Amino acid sequence: MNDLIIYSFEIQNWDERWETGILLQENENWVLLANIPTEYIIDGYKLIAKEHISYKYREDNEKSHEKFFKLKNIHIPRLPQGFVFQPTAIQMLSWIEQRYSFFEFKDYDEYEGFVGRLKTIQHPEGIFTIDYLFNDGTLDTEYETEFFQDEVSVIYFDTYYLRAVTFLYQENSKGKPAEITSLKKKRINRK
Repeated sequence: MNDLIIYSFEIQNWDERWETGILLQENENWVLLANIPTEYIIDGYKLIAKEHISYKYREDNEKSHEKFFKLKNIHIPRLPQGFVFQPTAIQMLSWIEQRYSFFEFKDYDEYEGFVGRLKTIQHPEGIFTIDYLFNDGTLDTEYETEFFQDEVSVIYFDTYYLRAVTFLYQENSKGKPAEITSLKKKRINRK
């Protein structure tokens, strides 16, 4: 527990939201945190792309969280088993998908998160699409929005929400087609 240090991060182009977590590890490209999505709750992990961080801080709020976690002897997650930083967002998403089935990420829009698994990758361009996982566990394999790996700001994994929708997806898949497709066919470019 002596290593318990909490930071908050302001993300470029986000006006009202910030990301808070317990610092677990960092390298030149990424910061890995035990995710604190709301007051005094630890839930899974988040990776923040350093190129999207505009400000990193530790103030009274972060210090109060640290004090609470220490006083209550709250279990602090260790590094995910086999965790190794990957150089690109696509490689990070691929690593997470291999171990946890699904991921969530945000780009320049602080309010819109995307949950799913990788569908297509255009490596030189750094463009990818996903199969989108809805909160009822249905998977949209015709989701055609293109994302740019350089715009991925935050990646979440092994959260309660992701474990729940993964469970629902697995239950939906028993005795049924593995994917449930939608009528969406319009290709959208997020840039």
